[in-house]
Amino acid sequence: MLYDNLIMDNTTDAIIQISPKVFISYAWENEEIKHWVKKLATELRNNGVDAKLDQWEVVPGDQMPMFMEKSVTENNYVLLICTEKYKYKSENRIGGVGYEGDIMTAEVLQMANHRKFIPIVHSGDMNTSIPGWLRGKLFIDFTNPLHYENSFENLLSTLLNRREAAPALGQIPERFQEAIAKTVEQQQENEDEQVVLKSVVLETVENVTQKATTLNPFLEADLVWHGSSRSPRGYSNKNPTELDENGRLITVIGAGVKPIIFWELSWRFDLQIHNNSTYPAFNIKIESIGDIHFAELEKLRPVNNLQPFEQLTLKAAFQDAVEDVHTVADQILSFKIPEKLEGLTLKITYLDENRLAHITIVKIEENQITNSKG
Repeated sequence: MLYDNLIMDNTTDAIIQISPKVFISYAWENEEIKHWVKKLATELRNNGVDAKLDQWEVVPGDQMPMFMEKSVTENNYVLLICTEKYKYKSENRIGGVGYEGDIMTAEVLQMANHRKFIPIVHSGDMNTSIPGWLRGKLFIDFTNPLHYENSFENLLSTLLNRREAAPALGQIPERFQEAIAKTVEQQQENEDEQVVLKSVVLETVENVTQKATTLNPFLEADLVWHGSSRSPRGYSNKNPTELDENGRLITVIGAGVKPIIFWELSWRFDLQIHNNSTYPAFNIKIESIGDIHFAELEKLRPVNNLQPFEQLTLKAAFQDAVEDVHTVADQILSFKIPEKLEGLTLKITYLDENRLAHITIVKIEENQITNSKG
């Protein structure tokens, strides 16, 4: 559910208030920007938007990395107040803005929730103020104070999901309906022809199978990459530290310095099993043997079959971790098949129509999939 702060009228079951939760990310570059952001957050709250701001939420003694992670992941929207300074800090992974950028890019990769992150251009323009990872996203322009009210209304209607919708779809004019009906009829005839052709092909395959004296199905596997991502799990103790004015040990990240972070790395795949033969295979089983395994591999039902030249797809995943700067994590993720999967071996067993067993051995060798009969 997009909004979880709903106040209901018990007599009518009507929704009185819908309050999306919104976190505002910005760079503490001067007092003017801090005041402007606080004014924006106050106006949003006055209009029913539950705006979250570090100036209100954080008190001395709080863990800043934890606050930033929760603020990005637990709110419905994140507003990014884009300035030249914000772009510089985000792209160079400097301070809190840089850490928030890592969290946000990781969530976009994992959840593909692009609409959650809304760029607000406060100064400069789209080229000088918006970080590279947000390039191409539609933004709201607050650079002209004379247009502030229109920009605010645009933002408010977006957060409250009340933007103008397309009108209802009307009926096709009668003068076109006869021609469209003929087109639909022709498409149906083509589909019927395809069904007949498929039946002929299947019948031919069945006849060949019945005449064969030796039934040898052969299954082969392929690994299809679907995506990879990195998720920050906090600053490393390898970063420089110093004592603050209260004698507490704090992490210090200087300008232009990439922080060392604990990264959780993950890959997502489709493991495709192809029956590259004219014979069906029955009761397929997949066993991971050796010392290297997927973190997750979807299981097959005990009773199953794979017909000639068809395939089945299983979801698979692999996980790794690294303690380093983000560029090192990205270098590891650049391999669609991670190096640590080298040597992974799968044993696929299956039966033919005479209930004789067959085996295919699948290996990852030199970043490629190989298949061989067992």
